[in-house]
Amino acid sequence: MAQCCGLMPLHGICSPTSAHLYFRRRSARFVYCLCVALVLGVVELLSVIHMITAFCISGVGFMSSIGYMTAGAVFYGNSCMALWLFARLARRWPALMAAWSRVEQATWRWRRPELALRFKVITGVILATALVEHILSILTNIPDLLFHKKHNATVCPGDQDLVEKRVNMEGWQNDFLRVYSCRSHSFIFTVVRYQTWMGVIVFIISKIATFIWNYTDIFVCLLGSALTETYNKLNQRMLSVNGKSLRQQEWQEMREHYAMLSSLTKTVDENISGIVLLSFTNNLYFICLQLLNGLSPNLTSALDSVYFFGSFVFLLARTVAVTLFAARVHDESRVALPVLYNCPSDSYCEEVSRLQVQITADEIALTGMRFFYVTRNFMLAMIGAIVTYEVVLLQFSVAMLSNKANTTSDTPSH
Repeated sequence: MAQCCGLMPLHGICSPTSAHLYFRRRSARFVYCLCVALVLGVVELLSVIHMITAFCISGVGFMSSIGYMTAGAVFYGNSCMALWLFARLARRWPALMAAWSRVEQATWRWRRPELALRFKVITGVILATALVEHILSILTNIPDLLFHKKHNATVCPGDQDLVEKRVNMEGWQNDFLRVYSCRSHSFIFTVVRYQTWMGVIVFIISKIATFIWNYTDIFVCLLGSALTETYNKLNQRMLSVNGKSLRQQEWQEMREHYAMLSSLTKTVDENISGIVLLSFTNNLYFICLQLLNGLSPNLTSALDSVYFFGSFVFLLARTVAVTLFAARVHDESRVALPVLYNCPSDSYCEEVSRLQVQITADEIALTGMRFFYVTRNFMLAMIGAIVTYEVVLLQFSVAMLSNKANTTSDTPSH
C-alpha cells in the first residue's frame, strides 16, 4: 500500500526472509517515487507562494486565517519530507532487516512473538478511522452539492472568467471535482487558474498525501510494537527465574541477549529518528490548529461540527497511540531491573552487576533526532506544550482583535 504512494521503493518485500530485500535506484518503483515527489513538490511550492502572499495581506482576522495561510504548506511539506525520509530509509532497510534477523536467530530458543495479527489490527484500526475522517473532510468541502444551494456558489479564487460569467447552479451541482478542489485547495487556485486536469491531479495527490501522513504514524507504531515484543520475550524469561539461583553462564547469556536487543534498538532509532520527529511535529501542529479552529466561530453547520470534533478526537487518539507504542520500548527495557535487585546472594556475580549497570545507565528509547526521548513523561510534556501554544495564540489573537477595534473606532464616519 505504501509503495502505491511512492513510499519505501524496495524489491522483495513479499519474500519470506530478509535476504531477498534490495534497493535499486534504476527501477520503476524508485522512478515512481521521484514522480510522486515531483508533483508533491510543485503543490508545496504553490502552497508556500500562497502563504507568503496571504501573510502580506492586511486586514484578515488572525483566528480565521492562520490555518488558511499555513495548513497547506505544512501538510504538503510533511508529505515531501516523509517521501525523502522513507526513500533514504529504503536504501538502509535491507541491512537493518538483516541485523534484526541475526538478533532473532540468536534468540531462537525463545518463542518468537506473534506480531502479524497485531500489525493487521493496528493498521486496520488507524486506516479505517482515517478513511471515515477523510470522507467527512470531503463532505464538508462540497456543501453546494450536498445541500443543493442555489446561492453563493463555490468559485475558484483565480478563475476570474467564471466569476464574470456566473455559470448556472446546475453546472456547479454536477461538477464535484471543481467544487471540492476549489474549497479544499483554495491556496493553490489563488496562485494558478483552475483546469479540469489540475483538479484530477489535486484530488489524487491529496489522497496520497493523506495516506503518507497516516502511514508515518502507523510505521512508528508498528516498529515500536515489534521492538517491545523483542524485549518482552527476554523479560518473560527473566521474570520466570525471579528469586532463583542461576549459574554465571546463564546470567551471561541473558546479558548478552539484552546487549544485542539494545544495540538493535539503537540501530533502528538511528534510521527512523527523523521519521519519529516528523510524526510528532506534524501532529503537534495540527492539534494546535484544530484547537484554534474550534475556538473560533467558523463552524457554521452541523456537518462542520461533526467533522471538527471527529477529526480532533481521531488526531489526538492517533498521537497518543504513537506515543504509547513508542514509549513501551523504554518501559520494557527496564522491566528486568527488579529481578536483578532480587538476585540471591549465592547467585550474584559480575554478570548480574554488569547487566544492572547497563539497564540503569543506558537510555533505551526511540528518539526524535535525539531532540527528545519518547517516554510516557514525554506525553505530559507534549500536552504542556500544546496548552502553552494555545494560550499564546489566543492572547495574540485577542490583541489583534482589540487593535482592529481601536482602529475602527478611530476612523471618522462619512
